[in-house]
Amino acid sequence: MTLLSGIDYSFKRDASFNLRERVEKRCGEDLAKRFDSFTFDSFAKQILDRFKKALPEGINVTSDYQLLLDDKEVLKLYSNRGESLIYSREKKRMMARHNKQLPIDFNKTSTGVVHEVWLELINSAQSKLTFTMIMRLAELIIKTNPKIKRYLQITYQFVFLDEFQDTTRIQYDLFKACFLNSDSIFTAVGDDKQRIMLWAGAIPTVFQDFMNDTDASEIRLHRNYRSAPRIVNLLNYFSEYMLGDAQTAIADTRWDEDDGDCDIVFLKNTEQEKEFLLDGIQSLISDDHVNPREICILIKQRLDLYAGELITHLCENGIQARDEGHFYELLSEEITLFIINMLYRILDNKDSTTRKDTFDFISNLYSELDHQGLLNIEKKLFNFIKQAKTTYNFNDLTADTLKELVKGTLKLIDMNRLKAQFPKYKNKKEMRRLLIKFYNELWKAYQESNSLKIALDTLVGKGTIPVMTIHKSKGLEYHTVIFVGLEDDAFWSYRNQSNEDNCAFFVALSRAKDRILFTFSQIRKDTRGNLRNQSFKNIEPIINTMNESGLVNLVDKMSD
Repeated sequence: MTLLSGIDYSFKRDASFNLRERVEKRCGEDLAKRFDSFTFDSFAKQILDRFKKALPEGINVTSDYQLLLDDKEVLKLYSNRGESLIYSREKKRMMARHNKQLPIDFNKTSTGVVHEVWLELINSAQSKLTFTMIMRLAELIIKTNPKIKRYLQITYQFVFLDEFQDTTRIQYDLFKACFLNSDSIFTAVGDDKQRIMLWAGAIPTVFQDFMNDTDASEIRLHRNYRSAPRIVNLLNYFSEYMLGDAQTAIADTRWDEDDGDCDIVFLKNTEQEKEFLLDGIQSLISDDHVNPREICILIKQRLDLYAGELITHLCENGIQARDEGHFYELLSEEITLFIINMLYRILDNKDSTTRKDTFDFISNLYSELDHQGLLNIEKKLFNFIKQAKTTYNFNDLTADTLKELVKGTLKLIDMNRLKAQFPKYKNKKEMRRLLIKFYNELWKAYQESNSLKIALDTLVGKGTIPVMTIHKSKGLEYHTVIFVGLEDDAFWSYRNQSNEDNCAFFVALSRAKDRILFTFSQIRKDTRGNLRNQSFKNIEPIINTMNESGLVNLVDKMSD
C-alpha cells in the first residue's frame, strides 16, 4: 500500500516532514517506507521534473529552470506590456488570469498578453517558473498523458489530504486531474476552524466540493489527543462563541481534568515583557524540566518586529532561541539530513539513532540489494568514518577542510540513484543552492564554537527554542506555547477579516499541549522603530471571550 499526502499550503514542508515522522512512530519503519509525504507544490514539481518531456509540443521547459518564489518578475513582464498594475487588486487580478488552467496554444502566434508572458518565461535560456505555474504544467501533463495518469493512480492507491481546509483552487484542480474517477481511495482531513489561508486563495467550500466530487461521507472526530482538558475546554468555548461551531471535543483520558494552563499577561513595555518571559522560560527549563524544543514562541506576523529583540535577549542570557523558519528547508531535505547524520556518526559512531538513519537512507537508494550487499555499503560508511577521524581535527577545521568533509559525505552517495529516488534533486541549480546554504550555515555555526559537535547541534536546533509565525506552526505541537503581541497592531486587519483572524488565534491556541501564554505590551516599536501605544480595542472580542470562559488567568503587570 502506497500513500500520498498533500499537505495544505505551498511552503508547508515542515508539516509534511512532521507528518512523515509521525507515521514512522506509529506504524514502524517498514510501513513508513511505503508512505510518501509531499506538499502540493513538491508533488507537482516532481511530476514536472520527471515528465516535462511529455508536455505538449511547443512547451519546452529547460531542465535547470529557475524557481521564482514570488510573482514580482511575472508582474514586471505584464507591466512592460502596458498592463496597469498599481494597486494590489490589479496585481491579484492579473495573476489570476496568468494562473488559469492550461492549455495555452503555444504553437500559434497570439496577441494575448498571457500567452506572450508564458512564452517568454518558458522560452528563456533558463525557463522561469513560479510554483503555481509548475502546478498548472503538472496538471497539463496528467491531462494530456493517460498513461502517466494511470501510472500515478496505480502508484498511489490511497490518497490522504491533510490540512484540507486550506486547499486552493489550483491545488484542488491538480488533485482532481490526478485522481478523480480513479480506483484510488481518498481521505481529506481538516478543520474549518483552522482555515487561515483565505487570503492566499483557500476555497471556502472545499469540503462540500470534495464530498460532491467524490461522494465522500463525513466523519467528525471529537477526541483531542494533543491538549490538556482546560485547553480543550477553552478551544470548545472559543469555537462556539467566536467561530459559530458548537461541536465539542473531549480530551484524552491520560490527563487529569484540571490539567492545562492559559494566561494573558498585560505588561507596560517590551523591556518588562522580555524580562518576564526570560524568567518564565528559565523556570520551565530548570524547574519543570521542559526541553527547550518543546517551548515555542509564536507571533502573528513580522517576526523581526515582535520577537527579534526577545530572541537576542534570551540568547544573551543563556537561552538559545531562533527564527525556525530559516532552518526548515535544511532540516527537512533528505540529502542534508544524510550529511548531518554522517557528520554526527564521525564524531560518535556508537549513536544508534544516526547509524539507523544513515543506513535507512542508503538502503532506500539500494533497495534491490540483499543483506550482504547492504552490509558492504555499511562497511563503506564505516571506512569513511575511520578515515575522517584520522584526517581531520574537528576542533580546528578551516573553511576548506569543512568543505572537503561535506563533499566526502556526498561521495558516499550514488547521485544517479539519489535523483532517481528523489527527482527534485535533478535540478542542478536548486541542488547546488541547497548545499551551499547548508554549508554556509554549518560553517557559520562552526566559527562561533570551533566544535563540529556544537555546530551540528546548533544547526539542528538542539536545546534551542523555535520562534515562528502562526502560519508556520500549522501541524506542529509543543508543551508550552508563548504568543507574543496580543494587540490590535498585530491583528491590524481584524475589522475586515475577523473570522480568519479568529481562526488564526484558534490555531495558535491549539498548538499547546500543556500551557499557553499570551502577552500584551502597552508600548511596542512599530516598523520604523518608533515607540507606539498599543491597544486591544479591535480584538476585544477575543480577550472578552477568553475571560468569560472562566478558563483563562488575566494577569495585570502594567503597574509593577
